[in-house]
Amino acid sequence: MAAQMKFGDYISGGLEVFKANVVPSVVAVLCMMIPFVNFLIGINYMAAVKAAKHEGKPIQIGDLFNFENAVDKIVGPFLVVFLMNIGSMILFVPGLIIGGLFVFVGPILADRPGTSFIDAMKASLHFAKGNLVPCILLSLVVGIVTFVGMMCCVGAFVTIPLGLGTAFLAYEDHKSAVQAAAAEGGVQL
Repeated sequence: MAAQMKFGDYISGGLEVFKANVVPSVVAVLCMMIPFVNFLIGINYMAAVKAAKHEGKPIQIGDLFNFENAVDKIVGPFLVVFLMNIGSMILFVPGLIIGGLFVFVGPILADRPGTSFIDAMKASLHFAKGNLVPCILLSLVVGIVTFVGMMCCVGAFVTIPLGLGTAFLAYEDHKSAVQAAAAEGGVQL
């Protein structure tokens, strides 16, 4: 049975985190304007969302600048975006499918420090193979949420953190299934 995604819950949860952490969220978006650093900041923001949701810890600006495992935090998301762009150049649908297959790469890297980007990609792929439609829809929802705000400069300061929070909260909701699918595929998280 395919995973059931509660998009409304994930979006409202991401919005709650944003409202409670406006300044660090805005700083994250500003820092994400720097090429390649944007991937690192995005993963670190998701890790801060995890801490905010589980520990009630407010996001600190310093949380965004965690350089541990920086290569994996940069290369993994870069490869996903690169593959999505290649797929989208061919036709929109292949890019969307690639986005769905690798939708949990960032959240896995945020949740499991020390996981290699290859293992995060494999784990996301193994989960998405059995849940392709929900994963594609999640990728589409996150993309739409993020893109709508980017249409107006000020909106990006809300929707980029909202998209990151939404993706992470969806992963959190399905973490045990992602780990089980990864283990079946021979990937230990």
